[in-house]
Amino acid sequence: MRRRGQSWRAIVIIPLLAVIAVVYAFPIYWLIATSLKSRSQLFQATLSLFPDAPTLQPYADVLIDRGMWILLRNSIVVCGATVLLALTIGLLITYPITRLDVSPRVRAGVLNWALSLRFLPPIAVVVPYFAVVRTVGLYDQPLALIFIYSLFNLQFTIWMLKGFLTDIPCRRPGLGDAIRDHLERHGSGGDHRNALTARAYGARAPARHRRTHVRRGPRKVNSHPAP
Repeated sequence: MRRRGQSWRAIVIIPLLAVIAVVYAFPIYWLIATSLKSRSQLFQATLSLFPDAPTLQPYADVLIDRGMWILLRNSIVVCGATVLLALTIGLLITYPITRLDVSPRVRAGVLNWALSLRFLPPIAVVVPYFAVVRTVGLYDQPLALIFIYSLFNLQFTIWMLKGFLTDIPCRRPGLGDAIRDHLERHGSGGDHRNALTARAYGARAPARHRRTHVRRGPRKVNSHPAP
């Protein structure tokens, strides 16, 4: 009965998922197929699902003839520079409050300040930003967009990096830390070489650094006389 129920469930679910996939994928296919059609085929009376003569001329007209390539290039440059600038400033702010010995009051103050910036609606600072950009001579320049977008995304970057850096465990003490700690406690004499090696390597010490101590008890003497 269980196998029969599973088979009926598969018979119902698989066609349903296929129909949903076709419904969601058809607009994307229609967009791509329409972009590959010629101008005459676009304005003909009958619709066709497949382009008669696929061509890339529409892409060339939009990107090259109409100058969209310049706008696309500016968008890519602004986006990449904004990500790099926001990550750099956010890392400089977040790393000290998550990985260094900072008081909880300072840490909470920085995080609350970043969160309070998120509460400010962007429309409220459009006019001041426009006045500043026009005053410093950055109007109609990608650099102005980079600075403004970085300020808008800085608080989000701080909180994302805070969660990421907090989850990273602290580094384990290495060989240099073990040597330094041992020398501070026991000095630099050669008597503690084996203890230092065992502490530095731990359980993974090579065989040549391991020293086996065999505890030998008193030798047993056979007290029975030989026959």
